[in-house]
Amino acid sequence: MGSTCRPLRRVGRQEPVAWVPRSKEARVDEESLADWAERRQKRLRPIGQLKAVIIGHEHAPAHLYQDLPRAILRWDGYQWIAESVADNYAAAQRLVHGVEGGGVIRGVPLPLRKARAGRHRKPGPTA
Repeated sequence: MGSTCRPLRRVGRQEPVAWVPRSKEARVDEESLADWAERRQKRLRPIGQLKAVIIGHEHAPAHLYQDLPRAILRWDGYQWIAESVADNYAAAQRLVHGVEGGGVIRGVPLPLRKARAGRHRKPGPTA
């Protein structure tokens, strides 16, 4: 019996890519250690950050099961440490985001807005 399958043909000859070592000048670090550490610090999670997880459903999205209690966790730089317990989703969000009383966020002053005319308004008549 003859085979009806043909072997695959290569379209072009492919040469292996040669590895070229970098020169000695290029091996010197292009970035100083201080610059690298500053860039790394910006990328890391800040120490003291809070998060809320559902007790018994740790991997569920936070907005689900709104009536279940939440564990409030604080990041210490290496791991999440349990800090307190909130009764429900709303209470947990208030603790995590620092909201007190009637919805005022503590520690963040609101910027004062200047009264200004928008670009869409015609300028008033000059006197």
